[in-house]
Amino acid sequence: MKFNGLENYKSVLGDSDFRTALATTLKLGLGLALPGTLIAFVVAIAINAGKKTNIFTSIFFAPVIYPPVVSAFIWSAAYRGDGFVNKILGTNIEWLTSYKWALFSIVLVMLWTNLGFYIVISLTGLRGISASYYEAASIDGANRWKQLRWITLPLIKPVLLFIGIVATGDALQVFTQPYLLTAGGPGSSTRVLASLIYESSFRSFDFGASSTMAMVLLTLALLISSVQFAFLRTRP
Repeated sequence: MKFNGLENYKSVLGDSDFRTALATTLKLGLGLALPGTLIAFVVAIAINAGKKTNIFTSIFFAPVIYPPVVSAFIWSAAYRGDGFVNKILGTNIEWLTSYKWALFSIVLVMLWTNLGFYIVISLTGLRGISASYYEAASIDGANRWKQLRWITLPLIKPVLLFIGIVATGDALQVFTQPYLLTAGGPGSSTRVLASLIYESSFRSFDFGASSTMAMVLLTLALLISSVQFAFLRTRP
């Protein structure tokens, strides 16, 4: 493929490999953003309500500082037939070579890698809510559930939205974990856009296609960011 303007976009958008990689990338984004935001929020509430907040925050944040290559090797060993995942669950699942489980396995790795960062963001949002709101609600007879529903959730909603956007961005740019854990397999079920761009550039040397796919990826990221800012501007 040559650098020939819109023809590159027509060719790329009509390519089945690109559409598959795009769908896989969006699935990763959804699988990371929704559970990641919810789990981070719940864990942050539990940590914030406890006493040893720094200890638990450090434990959850530890995987964030690991290089992606290290995380990939740790989970590659964990997902083996004799790895600790199968031992804990009492199963014999081929996590990384199964069409059913490969993508799910990568989502779990990404959750493990990024969750600590999302928790820290949630904690920051929770601690930014004035205690006077909860004191006034307690005086009015509101229990913890009502305080969570009518005070915490409305005030932390922009923070949760931000976490969702960050998580989606993490999924859009992910490369190392899918590449090292499954190499895009089985078949092409875990091949993401970043992997396809890499293959087009350094294996096929089709720089026209790779640059076009990179522009599509950038456009997706910009659209998501635009949605984020649009929601943030509607905050009362």
